Amino acid sequence: MENTSSPKRRVKRSMSRERHVELMVAADTTMTAYHGANLRHYILTLLSIVALVYRDASIGNPINIALVNLHILKNKDFARKTNSSTGLSASDMLRNFCKWQRDMNELDDNSILHHDTALLLTRETICRNPWLGKCDTLGLAELGTMCDHYASCALVQDNGLSAAFTIAHELGHV
Repeated sequence: MENTSSPKRRVKRSMSRERHVELMVAADTTMTAYHGANLRHYILTLLSIVALVYRDASIGNPINIALVNLHILKNKDFARKTNSSTGLSASDMLRNFCKWQRDMNELDDNSILHHDTALLLTRETICRNPWLGKCDTLGLAELGTMCDHYASCALVQDNGLSAAFTIAHELGHV
C-alpha cells in the first residue's frame, strides 16, 4: 500500500523575544510608617520576586521588570476614608494615582523620567465597595493599558512578601 498523502511540513516557530517593562514605584506614608528605614530594601525584595516570576519559562517570552524610579511619598494621599469603619475606595485611589503618575512620566522613551507603568504600594485597607464594607481587595489595575501613559498604573495593598505575587498579577493586567 502506497502513502499518497503529501508530507506534512513543520511550522517554524518564532523565537521568543525578550520584553522590557520600565516600572515606577511609589510607596505612600503608610508604607514608611510600617517599614521605616527598611522600606527601600523591602520594595527591592518584592520587585526581585516579581522579576523572577516574569522570567519563569512558563511565561513564554521572558519579561524584564526594571525599576526606573522609586518615590517614597511624604505628604501625598490618593484617597480619603469614607468613614472610620471602612477602608479606602480602591478605584478612587487608583484613578488619583494614575493622574499623579502621568504628571511624573516623561513621554520620551530615552528620558530617565520615563516609565512604562507605575505601581502604588500602600498598607491602607483598600475596598471595592467601601460603602458596603467589602474590603477584600488586594490590588487593582485597568486591563490592557501598558501603552496608555494615562492609565498604565496599578495599586497593591502590602500584606507582606506575598504582595509580590499581587504585584505580578496586577502588572499582568496592565
